[in-house]
Amino acid sequence: MIEVTDAAGQPLKDACVTVVPKEGVILFDKADKRGHTKFKKLAAGNYRVVVKVEGYEAQKREVTVSTKSETITFALEPRAN
Repeated sequence: MIEVTDAAGQPLKDACVTVVPKEGVILFDKADKRGHTKFKKLAAGNYRVVVKVEGYEAQKREVTVSTKSETITFALEPRAN
């Protein structure tokens, strides 16, 4: 599961989450009202994850997924005006 929050830990709904594998299909999803999204067919391995939501700085991170029950959290900072 991927969890998206603001810097204070509050969930960010409708965050756009993109998962890019080394090979294969790029996956997209939007976070629910709790800031959560699940990619059910995500195999263990290395991925680049990009998280964006309006009004916040986008975040890119290389992550390693080892189990399906693992939670990866992204805490986004507000975008500077």
